[in-house]
Amino acid sequence: MEPGDYLVRAQVDGAQSPLTRDLNPASPTFGLYVQPQVNLP
Repeated sequence: MEPGDYLVRAQVDGAQSPLTRDLNPASPTFGLYVQPQVNLP
């Protein structure tokens, strides 16, 4: 896998971790899922 930031999602007993969208209209990632993430060096 290439180094970089990746969205992560965990699932335990069928429950999934929530994803967070960027709600700042001035942001270049507005409307996209941005969290949670992990950085792979």
